[in-house]
Amino acid sequence: MLDIISYGGHLSEALKNLVAERGCNLTLEYRLFDDPVENEEKKSFELWLTHIISHYDDLADYTLFLSNTIVADSKFRDETQFWMVLEAEPSLFCDKTRWCKILRCDENGVPHHPGLSIKTWFMKLFPNTIPPAVFEFVQGAPRIMSKEKIRKRPIEFYKVILDALKKGMVSHHVLERLWGYV
Repeated sequence: MLDIISYGGHLSEALKNLVAERGCNLTLEYRLFDDPVENEEKKSFELWLTHIISHYDDLADYTLFLSNTIVADSKFRDETQFWMVLEAEPSLFCDKTRWCKILRCDENGVPHHPGLSIKTWFMKLFPNTIPPAVFEFVQGAPRIMSKEKIRKRPIEFYKVILDALKKGMVSHHVLERLWGYV
């Protein structure tokens, strides 16, 4: 079973219908804000984390977290190709290098968003892991995770991140860079 969690309703009607026909659970949420881009990215993480927390004990085999458009920052030419590959082999999506365009920055967000506290948050979230010199990430942080991968961390881990995000202690730009390490 596959859950698709997307903030912003970026799936085409044709793809939504195809997903429904295949029996996947599809959660789409869309709201308008004064600053749609800034809030949309923040709300994506809120939606994703809320989904993990509320479904922690009954997660689908795989959960696909989407923001922005599916193909804009991927290696797919269109949604149809994306779906065909996803349906045939969802585990392929666990390796972001196989389907997404990879970006890189240093511990402070350079060159994309200088001044981010990426290393600080990495050390808070992953205290027993040495932070990388260069962080690899994907624009919008789309990712598929197996329920086993999600459950490697206790539910409290996700609650801490969600709380910090809601309180403005961590920005979505930092989470975008760290989502691949979660």
